[in-house]
Amino acid sequence: MARSPRLTGSGTTPWEAGIAYSHLEEDVRGYSVGVSYESSPVKDRLRTFDLPVDEFYKLSGSWFWKGNKNTDYSLGATLYMVDDANIDLTEQGGACGGQV
Repeated sequence: MARSPRLTGSGTTPWEAGIAYSHLEEDVRGYSVGVSYESSPVKDRLRTFDLPVDEFYKLSGSWFWKGNKNTDYSLGATLYMVDDANIDLTEQGGACGGQV
């Protein structure tokens, strides 16, 4: 049985922060907006191609409304903005490195 790699102690402390606002109009419809930030717990020298991002910035919004008796609807979207990260597989025994 293959062992999964462990990241404990091999990375940095991830940061997560976010805020959202929701507004309901006349108990039948409303909207919500939010922003958030998330950093990767993996140091650049240990990063691999399967998760090559260092930071996530997210901007979300949605519109919701009441339908029939037991039905509510919502339509939303999230925009992900990612920061480039350095990958150095030469230190991990690989044959490539650089910025993605």
